[in-house]
Amino acid sequence: MPVTIIAMPAGPRQPRPRRTRQADLFRHLPHLIQRLVRRREIGRIHRIAVRRLHDQPRGFQHPLALHPAREREAVSGDDGAIEGEVIHVDAFGNLVTNLPASLLPRLLAAGAIRVGERTVSRVVRTYGEAPRGSLVALLGSQEALEVAVVEGAVDASTRLLALPFDHIFFTGSPAVGQVVMAAAARHLASVTLELGGKNACIVYPDANLELATAGAVNGMNFTWCGQSCGSTSRLFLHESVHDHVLAGILEKVRHYQPGLPTELETTMGCVVSKDQFDKVMRYIDIAKKEGARLVHGGKRPDGAHLKAGWFVEPTIFADVTQNMRIANEEVFGPILSVLKWSNEEDLFRQVNSVEYGLTASIWTRDLAQAHRAAAQVQSGFVWVNHVGSHFIGASFGGYKQSGIGREEGFDELLSFTQSKNVHVVL
Repeated sequence: MPVTIIAMPAGPRQPRPRRTRQADLFRHLPHLIQRLVRRREIGRIHRIAVRRLHDQPRGFQHPLALHPAREREAVSGDDGAIEGEVIHVDAFGNLVTNLPASLLPRLLAAGAIRVGERTVSRVVRTYGEAPRGSLVALLGSQEALEVAVVEGAVDASTRLLALPFDHIFFTGSPAVGQVVMAAAARHLASVTLELGGKNACIVYPDANLELATAGAVNGMNFTWCGQSCGSTSRLFLHESVHDHVLAGILEKVRHYQPGLPTELETTMGCVVSKDQFDKVMRYIDIAKKEGARLVHGGKRPDGAHLKAGWFVEPTIFADVTQNMRIANEEVFGPILSVLKWSNEEDLFRQVNSVEYGLTASIWTRDLAQAHRAAAQVQSGFVWVNHVGSHFIGASFGGYKQSGIGREEGFDELLSFTQSKNVHVVL
């Protein structure tokens, strides 16, 4: 697995006002996007991604959107500092879209609370299949960042975790997250872990069924071939609306057509690698053998021009029960499992029976019912009559094996600090 080490220049740094850092960021963002489009290393495939890059400025604001009262408290104090090495490790992904919204805000927002003089002096990002051209385009000037790439078959995790560090931010699987946490324990270092999800979308009989149907499809992130830890891959439909909503889903999912990213009619990408493709196909076979009913997809899409890629049709299984592997294990692919429910107590038992607890989506017109369900569901980020969106200043993170700590809000900024109490007698 290639390992990219992004290192901030060493040595003391003068903290800059938060507004100044934010203004500099937005002033240079258009140039960054143009660099992305023009760089020859990227090729035509990334030009399509520019449409999403136009949404990225909003992503930069997540860690900068501090509550006014807390902002004054944070900016006025100089004693919250973590002086040392901070490692950021992320799973495979496209740096065109992931890096701006994920990594850079943490570097730039650090000045808002003076996270030590060295702030973030080493940031490490690992990725297996991310296009190299996007990394070259986004990093741009070597004067700003130093980049080293470690190639070969050496275990990247071992190499990274052998480095001394004071805090580590990891995004990936629970299995690797446990290894990361064990390594952090050797240093008595703090951790932030954003891990997997097997998230539930719950539809009550009183819900707006048209909106709930659209939400069930949108929550699967089929555009990314389901490769999102927040995808609502378990759909719990009340028995009185099950058939109606399922029929609507089968109609709406036709919008997602796998294809080449250079073709404008393409609405769905491929999975990241052959290994991931094989894993998705293996889970499709397992679901069939365990008795789930395939109602859509389940194979490679037709078309000779797609045979060389790792494309999978959007796949929907009905008649799924919670004891099936497809309802318990994270596939990280375009597979939606549909379960039927009638008793609310049993519903919550099934929803909470998995080892994950990242997101949940609840659809109902009854606000009291929505709050009751949100309180019962063991998930760290819950939407009501909505799905998918992250909100500026709202911390994101999960329960159980979905991770430790929060990102995108004030909680994340605090995770990069330490508290110091100074008692003075004159």
